[in-house]
Amino acid sequence: MRVKKGAEHRPSFLLLDDDETWLRSLSRFLRVRAKADCVTHTTPEPVFAALDRGPRPQLCIIDYALGAGWTGARVARALRERLGRRTPTLVLLSGSLEDVSDRERGYFDAVYSKSINPDVLLEELRRLTEPAARQPRSYLRLTPAGRAEAREAARKRRKSE
Repeated sequence: MRVKKGAEHRPSFLLLDDDETWLRSLSRFLRVRAKADCVTHTTPEPVFAALDRGPRPQLCIIDYALGAGWTGARVARALRERLGRRTPTLVLLSGSLEDVSDRERGYFDAVYSKSINPDVLLEELRRLTEPAARQPRSYLRLTPAGRAEAREAARKRRKSE
């Protein structure tokens, strides 16, 4: 995103949630309180297309339960595999975090419940959009290791001990 000299910095967010009412409310809140540019989507497919072709947002806020066989963790993993180092900061914002495993939380730079105080959420999002706050794992490519490779690595560790 290009910023004109002397212009105010406006954070850019991509929001993905299947609840349109929540999506509109969150988008309005971020536009007014954070002075952010927001793009909203209710399904993952347009998100992939938008990130492939256009300027990337600084931060993607993703719900966990998206319907149609999608979870926020599945979307986050696909984005990291697809974009690699170009992956924006990924934030999980979900109504219930009880169903989210530790492994799934690892796909995100930050995880919050929708019941978070809005002012606290705003401060956290500001912190995450600061250049120095960029999480180092955002550039990692997630690739599963095969079982044979994992066994071989464990065997080598045992031999070296």
